Amino acid sequence: MSAVPGSSGPVAAYAAEHVRAAEAPLLAAGVPLMRRAAAALAETVRAELPPGTGVLVIAGRGNNGGDGLFAAAELARAGIAVTVALAQPIEPTDDAAHRPMSAAEPGPGQGLAAARREGAVIVPLWYAGETLPGTLDQADPADPADPADPADPADQADPSDPDGAGSPRWSALDEAAAGAAVWIDALTGLGLRPPLRGRLGDLLAHLLALRRRHRPIVVAADLPSGMAADSGALTGPVLPADVTVTFGCAKPALLLAPACHAAGRVEVVDLGLTEELAALPVAVRRLDGARLGAEWPAPGPGDHKYTRGVVGVIAGSATYPGAAVLCTGAAIRAGAGMVRYLGSATASVLAARPEAVTAPGRVQSWVIGPGLPGLGDESGDLGDPGSPADPDMAAALGAATEAIAAGAALVLDAGGLDLLTPGEASAEGETARRTRIGGRILHDRVLLTPHAGELARLLTRFGVEAGREQIEADPAHWAARAAEATGATVLLKGAVTLVAAPAPGAGGAASTIPLYSQRTTPLARNRRQRRRALAGVLGTALAQLPPQRRGGHGPGVRDGRRSTAAPACWPARATTAARSPPPTSSAPCPVPSVPCCASRAGNRRAGSWQTRGVSYPGYTAAAHVDLGAIRSNIRRIRSLAAPAEVMAVVKADAYGHGLVPVARAARQAGATWLGVAQLAEALRLREAGLEGRILAWLWTPGSDLLADCLAADIDLSVPDVRALAEVAGHVRARTAAGGSDRPARIHLEVDTGMGRTGLVLEEFGSLIEAARAAEDAGEVRIVGVWTHLARADETGDADAVRFTDRQYERFASACAALAAAGAQLEVRHIANSAGVVTTREPYDLVRAGLITYGISPLTHETPADLGLRPALRLTAPLAMVKHLPAGHGVSYGGTYVTAADTRIGVVPLGYGDGIPRHGSNVAPVLVAGERRTIAGRVCMDQFMVDLGGSGHVDAAAGTEAVLLGDALRGEPTPREWADAIGTIDYEIVTRLGARIPRIYTGDDEGTTPPMLTIPLPDAAATTALGIRLAPHLRAGDLVVLTGGLGAGKTTLTQGLGAALEVEGQVASPTFIIAREHPGPRVGLVHVDAYRLTSLAEVDQLDLDASLEDSVTVVEWGEGLVEDLAESRLEIALTRPRGDAADLVRTARIEAFGPRWAGEDWSDLATSRPDVD
Repeated sequence: MSAVPGSSGPVAAYAAEHVRAAEAPLLAAGVPLMRRAAAALAETVRAELPPGTGVLVIAGRGNNGGDGLFAAAELARAGIAVTVALAQPIEPTDDAAHRPMSAAEPGPGQGLAAARREGAVIVPLWYAGETLPGTLDQADPADPADPADPADPADQADPSDPDGAGSPRWSALDEAAAGAAVWIDALTGLGLRPPLRGRLGDLLAHLLALRRRHRPIVVAADLPSGMAADSGALTGPVLPADVTVTFGCAKPALLLAPACHAAGRVEVVDLGLTEELAALPVAVRRLDGARLGAEWPAPGPGDHKYTRGVVGVIAGSATYPGAAVLCTGAAIRAGAGMVRYLGSATASVLAARPEAVTAPGRVQSWVIGPGLPGLGDESGDLGDPGSPADPDMAAALGAATEAIAAGAALVLDAGGLDLLTPGEASAEGETARRTRIGGRILHDRVLLTPHAGELARLLTRFGVEAGREQIEADPAHWAARAAEATGATVLLKGAVTLVAAPAPGAGGAASTIPLYSQRTTPLARNRRQRRRALAGVLGTALAQLPPQRRGGHGPGVRDGRRSTAAPACWPARATTAARSPPPTSSAPCPVPSVPCCASRAGNRRAGSWQTRGVSYPGYTAAAHVDLGAIRSNIRRIRSLAAPAEVMAVVKADAYGHGLVPVARAARQAGATWLGVAQLAEALRLREAGLEGRILAWLWTPGSDLLADCLAADIDLSVPDVRALAEVAGHVRARTAAGGSDRPARIHLEVDTGMGRTGLVLEEFGSLIEAARAAEDAGEVRIVGVWTHLARADETGDADAVRFTDRQYERFASACAALAAAGAQLEVRHIANSAGVVTTREPYDLVRAGLITYGISPLTHETPADLGLRPALRLTAPLAMVKHLPAGHGVSYGGTYVTAADTRIGVVPLGYGDGIPRHGSNVAPVLVAGERRTIAGRVCMDQFMVDLGGSGHVDAAAGTEAVLLGDALRGEPTPREWADAIGTIDYEIVTRLGARIPRIYTGDDEGTTPPMLTIPLPDAAATTALGIRLAPHLRAGDLVVLTGGLGAGKTTLTQGLGAALEVEGQVASPTFIIAREHPGPRVGLVHVDAYRLTSLAEVDQLDLDASLEDSVTVVEWGEGLVEDLAESRLEIALTRPRGDAADLVRTARIEAFGPRWAGEDWSDLATSRPDVD
């Protein structure tokens, strides 16, 4: 997110009414704000748009619609295919209908004319004769009610048209949406008061369904449609954006949860409002790393422990010392001059932090409450806050009272919040209350740090009824209410941390100080730990404030709220903060690895995933595989092949890119099928937990893997009658043995001209007849027919084109013959990669091989021409650079002789790694930005390049050499290597050896081979596995269960519960989400995350509140809960398709993190334990 010029921080959000006020004088002066906004919007779309794809603009009738229409014109002018879906009629008179404009300022009417003039396709979403008045962008001057008014004809069905003749033109919209890789959402804007109703609500619902189906990149103009500008609450459906381009300044909703989670990455476009905005109040601020670093005081040469701040801590207990250790350690690592710990966990604190002081003395800020039990009993009654029975709470009350009396800053967290009591109304007014601790009125240097549940409890005690769900739905509102009710500054913890304060000196009055909002990384490490560490960091921050801001000489915390807001971004790294060096002025951000605001260079979907590589000690070369490119290519293929489904072909270790990671990425991008050649490859995908349809097409008679593939629900290609008989025989044998009688799913292969597997058309009838007989016998089910194109990539050869035409004709005949025989086919597939990009008839399914990896199958078309992104980049650092004189031979046989004095670079890759020996003296390499050719013969482990004399390539040992990459970056491509050595690019990538590590980017993490795969023949075996697993588990362990419905996740958890002897029945927690079961050794927390869709929703469950004391088992938790703990077990339960009870399930167990290092799992492989 770019900085807003003129603000004191990088992001300042202004209320909608103030944005309009800032725009008014510029509009009156004729400044073309709409043109500026449209240009920025078009620029962002161009940056996001895959090459060769199109754009859909969804335009309303208001100003945002105008922005989208002018952006459509710019994109169409650049040669991009643009379709505009108009939600309402737009007339030239609309240009002045919605806000005051000068004659020079264009409007939506001119925008529509410009888009039409530049060649954009205009699709009206209404029918002739309909009247749809009103604007989607702001309130209609003639109708001050909600623009989404049920009385507005734009928002309801036509009562005179009960048969739906005037219903929206969804089919036209569906067609436009299917062909667009990027959508511009310009439907609603700044003035919307949601929810959208009637017809507009229907349109939004339809767009949401299309978004789920087609997965486009959505770029929102100013705000995502359905979102109110000034609130973080979502009061109706919203079209989520991947990127939001907001104009003039940020809007509060883009910084506040939960709305901000629907905005994706946010870009603020400067429209020249700096001077006007400077005179207007800021609603919400967000600080970046530089500002946070500037707010953190760096110790100087004259500082000592008292000038660097003394923090007092009362946290944890002798029984539960964790909070004490974390909080104290965080305060120390944050740079406090001294930390006094005065709780009951002294021994544990000193063992972990011997520098802590445990004697009373001078304190400049207190941190009270983390890990304390609070004052409530099971009924919720706090009892007498003035005389706590618990000794730790009594000590907390004494310290808090002392802090109030001495004017020291005070941080109250967790149990410490129970010390607050509402006072009587003051003389200043009945609405102003005087909050107290131990009978003393709070000063204004008190910071409260609740999470949503704690805030609900606190507000209830202060007479404000608010449940946790209400607070989570609009945290900004309730944080401000809490600040007003208590008179204290409130830091509300969550995925977006908020800091709110009442107006200075006016306890209970509405605050004019802007809200601070810091987006954090959800679920980083253990969130319970990070909260406790945050309290310690905050204590240090307040202790280090200058005296006039810390206490006694000024308004304190409230006027110094930026220093309170600064650590608010730290929950994402709380545990790490306790281990890292204290921040200094030389480090611009105390936690530089946590982005406070997104930028274009960052991830498109803010907070959704982050990329990292995998470390391979001892290796120097690497094949970098961009899984984001794989996803992008699959999306492009889907758009080219629509409406056909897409099979990602991942044979040959996914063309050398890595079978399982690529398959997962393809699935995520919408590939409904996976294709492999060999049965072992199909089984490996199943073992990796990949469900859904998988087709294997090359197997030999008598394969011992055939039965395993049938059990694993793999689709099989049948090329002839012999293969059909073998498949049918396996099914009969299984049925006779009392096993499943489920028929095998088969695809009949017809040879239309390839001349390899499959029967020629003249013999194909015999295969059809035999297959139909086996189908009638219940042994097989004919689900598909297929063939392979032999010359579809030779588009410039007339003979090849005619040959391909004949293949299509023969395939059509084969399909007709099957239909005549009564076969009920699911899929017919002929198109390979070349068939997809040459827009041949796709039938029902296309097999995308080479194009999945961003490589063009056509000699005259580059990947960029086809809208593809190369996924592989092969690099190696130079192992050595040396000088050679003229006339010196290089490598075996002396086939290369230096022509002059030169330097030779040694690349540590050879034919042992799959580098073709035929590349000797001909293959290209990029070194330090310059193209070079291999010099001499390729050796087993290395080859050489001639770098030229000292005035040529600036290279040394360690300089990167690029063998394969992206032509757009000037790097050699597989096609160039293939042309140089006389082969095809398929061979170049598939021959790369296993000793070259694959480093995956564009995904959360690389892959780990299955640690253990266990067959589970029945439910009893699944229960038994849980029983055997239980002794391996202890408090703090996280177990993530994946698998389809009925796979046995709850059954396995029941086995765990039985072995742990927990209380209560372990049952599916679907409707309760989480159940806690106490146990004599360790408790069990059983969670079902099936209905959870985001990290924010998981974050709100507070799973970490019990994590340290229990075993936590989460069903459907993949991609949501992995960061709850540093280590975890992942158990993937695979249930073969079919209804037979005896189909063999499998459990694949993988261990991640240091907790499981050296664990002996051999006992899990036994059939079942002896159980009474």
